[in-house]
Amino acid sequence: MTSEGQPVPFGLRIASTMNSSGPFANTALVCILMVLAGKGKLRIAAAIMLPALMFTAVRSAWGGLLIGLIYPIAMLDGRSRIRMIAGIVACVAICLPLTMIDEVSKHFTSRLETVQNLGQDDSYQVRVGMYSSFMGRALTDISGQGFGTTGVASKLADTSNVIAVFDSGVMEVPYTMGWPGSLLYVSGIVMLIMRAFAASRARPHDRFGVCGVGIAVAIVAMMLFSNTLAGMTGMFFFIGVLMPVNGLRYVRETGAAARREAAKRQATQAAQAAQAAQAPPAPVVVPQYGPHTVPSVPFHSGAAR
Repeated sequence: MTSEGQPVPFGLRIASTMNSSGPFANTALVCILMVLAGKGKLRIAAAIMLPALMFTAVRSAWGGLLIGLIYPIAMLDGRSRIRMIAGIVACVAICLPLTMIDEVSKHFTSRLETVQNLGQDDSYQVRVGMYSSFMGRALTDISGQGFGTTGVASKLADTSNVIAVFDSGVMEVPYTMGWPGSLLYVSGIVMLIMRAFAASRARPHDRFGVCGVGIAVAIVAMMLFSNTLAGMTGMFFFIGVLMPVNGLRYVRETGAAARREAAKRQATQAAQAAQAAQAPPAPVVVPQYGPHTVPSVPFHSGAAR
């Protein structure tokens, strides 16, 4: 637990009500990308979540946030892109005063400096050593070790091949699933991302859908550090890839329903017009008058004159 900091003022990494800073950082990443896609006062929440993400000191989440922002900014239409950039600038401007406080900024800057100097970063060196020594073992095990050999479930296993903490999702997938399972698993993930990408390109003005794809891409990129496709972060991934697809399907179904209703109205109007054209003409009512009596005119002969 020393990785979460020391129980002194300004010495602990923020984890909120979660068990550690890692899950909270991933949740903050997703929330920031979602609220930036919103409108109005909803984007103010990003100004609250961004400092929280900073103080988690989880570098993989920082990088995931940058990757997740690149896709929406590149794929949104012009008006939505300007709104998102304006929201990002406003959030950064609100967070800048925090960096002027020494007790707050020194932990953040020291953690950020390790990204620039990876040669002296212990976490980076451990991951590099694991990749170099474990890659051959993970890729040559065709059948895989099976589920329960990594993560929390390894506590219930009795074998010696368990690995409680696996700092690489890229290596964990072939290690547990083997070659056939990894092929099917990776193929499914790629198909989901491609489907979401196509749906977001069909509706570039749908900011929630496009940001959902950005979340999915960010979570997949963080597989280099841990298995982010499992647990709560995996749930965020599947929500992200389903958002643009569901949005596109909703628009298509509502559009089809509107077209069916319009066609139904046109058919009703056409039937009424045809019925009116085929109806017999209304009979002409001729007024009936009684016999007229012609008054008699007296006849005067010429002799009388």
